[in-house]
Amino acid sequence: MEGRIVGFRGGRREMYNHYGIVEVGDANRGSFVGRKVVWKTKGEEVISGKIIKVHGGGLMVRFRRGLPGDALGTAVEIRGAPALKGPPAKRPGKKTGTSTKGTTRSRAAPRSSSRAPTGKGSRKPSAA
Repeated sequence: MEGRIVGFRGGRREMYNHYGIVEVGDANRGSFVGRKVVWKTKGEEVISGKIIKVHGGGLMVRFRRGLPGDALGTAVEIRGAPALKGPPAKRPGKKTGTSTKGTTRSRAAPRSSSRAPTGKGSRKPSAA
């Protein structure tokens, strides 16, 4: 499948050419996260990257090397199946919940305060 580089990631003062914003057709953009992306120069040099997230109407791609300015508006090839993301598998026999470590410690006793209360109306009237 093909996409088109429409911009770089950037802020008010800086531009990050390791990150590109790629537009794809009217496909479900969320299904592309995790796929590999390849950009080829005219000299058949290849810069590869990976789709890291959906970004507005396009996709955010992190490239291994920075892209030149000539890459704007050119086509990229989207390869491979999307990466499988899900919760990690639980290990059998492992207890979850509270830990038994440190249960012999007792709670600290509340501190007794020798200071005067600091709430409203706790000030002594001035002797003036």
